[in-house]
Amino acid sequence: MALIRKFDGEEGVIDFPLFSEEIVVFVSEAAPLEYAERCAAYLANLPDSVIDKLCEGSIRYCESMRQHFGQMGISIPENIPLRDILKYIQPGSLIVEEPEDDTVAFHLSMNCDWEEEHGMEWCIRDGQVLYVGSFDDVSPWESKEYFKNDSWNYAVID
Repeated sequence: MALIRKFDGEEGVIDFPLFSEEIVVFVSEAAPLEYAERCAAYLANLPDSVIDKLCEGSIRYCESMRQHFGQMGISIPENIPLRDILKYIQPGSLIVEEPEDDTVAFHLSMNCDWEEEHGMEWCIRDGQVLYVGSFDDVSPWESKEYFKNDSWNYAVID
């Protein structure tokens, strides 16, 4: 059964169970539909460890914005329980680029209550959270060193 519905060659919709919402999926022309389906399946079944790392990075991002801008417009409680941060995040879209190998890799555009102008991006490759931060259209195929050197990356890279 196909997870990507209403697909027109570059865009479709999928369910994102973590948020109980339907989101848009953008698939690069160079990405095979079968590969995009694998990415959608992974997103639909995110492991708890990945969800926790996404939440940890999101909280660090929120706290950084609070430090930079004070309480202006940031209504998220301090010391928020890990998964409660999801209440302040709205999913945007799944972005699937041309794969460099058979590894599942994608990024997501997100909206968040603490950074309305730039939003947020989550980047995942091979089950590892590589990037959490402002939306910069970061490719999941960048080297791990690239992600480790980004001072605006709130994900913890192993």
